[in-house]
Amino acid sequence: IVNHWAERGYKITLLTFEEIGIPPFYLFNHSVKLLPLGLAKNSHNLPQRIWNNLRRLITLRTAIQKSTPDFVLSFLNRTNIRTLLSMIGTGVPVVISEQTDPVHGNLARNWQWLRNRIYPLARRVVTHTEQAAQYLTNLLGCEVVVIPNPVAPFEIKQQVINKRASVIVAVGALEREK
Repeated sequence: IVNHWAERGYKITLLTFEEIGIPPFYLFNHSVKLLPLGLAKNSHNLPQRIWNNLRRLITLRTAIQKSTPDFVLSFLNRTNIRTLLSMIGTGVPVVISEQTDPVHGNLARNWQWLRNRIYPLARRVVTHTEQAAQYLTNLLGCEVVVIPNPVAPFEIKQQVINKRASVIVAVGALEREK
């Protein structure tokens, strides 16, 4: 998505929670401003959890406001919650994308409680399937839009199957919530 928009001339700032200095997994268009925030720290007890999350909210809010966005696009359930919380009162529209199936997700109860109260603050909630959209619509009382993963189906020709010259292996998270 980032490269697609950058190639079309949009100014993109990509914020990550990764530590500064860790090279990104993906290659990005040269015009994308990549800004690692160094927020991916583990918390070992309740005071650390509270402190680390407050630090994440403040750092995230500051970084987003410095980038002067027209809107924010957030992915992943806990990041979505943190992003929405950090943007309260700013007037910046936030679009969130729920990447896992909330019916089968493994979101802890405290995060579920926050999600159910915070997601309705989003300008738009997006998910990949009709089932997830229906579940979230019923749960949250707001409209949820379905945008399927951009994977184009293709036809495997019989002569390719018979030759087996090359094998393509797909690897993914075979988790219930996916």
